[in-house]
Amino acid sequence: FRAAAAKKFTWKRNTEQAARRAQIITKDAILNFEMQEATNSAEYRAAASVRAASFYTYPADRSEFAARSHRRMKLDAEWEAIENKVSGTDTAWSSVQVSCLLATISLPPNAAADVLALAEGLDPTCKLPADGMSPPKLVVGTLDVNVGERIPAEELMGTLPKDCVSGKRAYLSNVCVASSARRNGIAMQLVKAANTFAFGKGVEMMYVHVADDNPGAYNLYTGAGFVVEAEESTKDAHALCRARRYLLRSELS
Repeated sequence: FRAAAAKKFTWKRNTEQAARRAQIITKDAILNFEMQEATNSAEYRAAASVRAASFYTYPADRSEFAARSHRRMKLDAEWEAIENKVSGTDTAWSSVQVSCLLATISLPPNAAADVLALAEGLDPTCKLPADGMSPPKLVVGTLDVNVGERIPAEELMGTLPKDCVSGKRAYLSNVCVASSARRNGIAMQLVKAANTFAFGKGVEMMYVHVADDNPGAYNLYTGAGFVVEAEESTKDAHALCRARRYLLRSELS
């Protein structure tokens, strides 16, 4: 089965540009978005831009200038974090193999009106330049696949497979979709692509943490076949000043 799964991964290459072509994991023929692994600084920055816009909100009385400045600061911090984790230079994550996946939409010269409208709602840093014969792309979603026994500084960790051998367990994190691209099934396709990607690397069990106050995320993962394995106690959540969380798992096959 693993060999069959590996064949699902196709590479968009040509001879001269093979080293910098992105791995295409899945492609949606209707919405025309692709799932691929981020492999260069521009792609990591675009992922960071989507995260900065998705994970940080601002009060109505905050000026647009202040919000934009803070978001830019968070973008730079996220960008650095992604590159350090993926490259292995973040010592806290040295025991975890981190891959950043992207959901992208092509932006050809004759792009449809709905694609152009979506582009207007994104920060310019979400746009990837043309690559050879391929048109520019918009990064509209992202997540990390963290292959390892546990995520650093995380107490709520998976238990399967038993006597976990390195590389058999993984965790999803930083799952997000740009606000202008939501309700198109991109998050679900990202999760499915992540499972396929991880399975091709030998992972047997995928985990994800979900906050109790995020029913949308809970429904997303259970809809993708995840089941609850454990949950954080109210006492622990209160001590950490955050919503109680669930740990969900999905056996990959």
